Amino acid sequence: MGQLEFIKKIKKQIIKMEENISRKQRRRLERMAEKEKFAKKRTSKKTVRSIIIWLLTLVIIAGAVWGIIKLAQKPASQGGGDVVATDQNIAEQDWTQGPEGAVVELIEYSDFQCPACAAYQPIVDQILEKYPNDVRFAYRQYPLVSIHQNAYEAAQASEAAGLQGKFWQMHSSLFENQRNWETAPRAKAIFKGYGEEIGLDMDKFDADFNSSVVKDAIAADIIAGESIPLLGTPTFLLNGRLIANPRTVGEFESIIEAEISKLTSEENAT
Repeated sequence: MGQLEFIKKIKKQIIKMEENISRKQRRRLERMAEKEKFAKKRTSKKTVRSIIIWLLTLVIIAGAVWGIIKLAQKPASQGGGDVVATDQNIAEQDWTQGPEGAVVELIEYSDFQCPACAAYQPIVDQILEKYPNDVRFAYRQYPLVSIHQNAYEAAQASEAAGLQGKFWQMHSSLFENQRNWETAPRAKAIFKGYGEEIGLDMDKFDADFNSSVVKDAIAADIIAGESIPLLGTPTFLLNGRLIANPRTVGEFESIIEAEISKLTSEENAT
């Protein structure tokens, strides 16, 4: 073989090797491109899915907040601020203040750890003081355990105190000192302190705290509240009707007086 032919042969082999390498590189690059494209597609799908979930969550939260705001901002009407009629009236097992046979029955679903509920207690007290013969008030348990870590134990403390005839004393202690126990890691110890202050038999309090009697009473109130259903706490029922929360003592008084006037007129007409 001549030198020229040998050189040509070597060149052909080099070209062939380059072609083989190029084909391998191309295939490798194509595979890399496909993987990158697939990864981008998966990332894109995940991003879109996350955005959709986020937007839906925002819509749900916004809707719930809007509903609560609209209910809270609804002006109290002269007819009693009626929103929903229920068949709920004060029952024998309720914790009550005011005379039996009062023309106005006011039921509150409340949570001892709820700041708004604590803020409403002075208003309710003023209503009961102003209408001692016309209003009968009942407190019902509705602890929002998903957001208030000590609400259920506070309800237990009040029910256990109630078994010794001191529900309202514990009720006042819990609301007046709410900030002292709302985030406490061992709230029961604080509640026991309130029990001692109001003169409870502490052995009985301890025994009753986790008893079925106490837990069943709380459960009964929660079930009754869920049947309405409630938007939150506090929620008030006036003679069996769900009303928008009055924003001031004056609004509350207007609702009470309108109800008394309406019932008096109906009685005189018969």
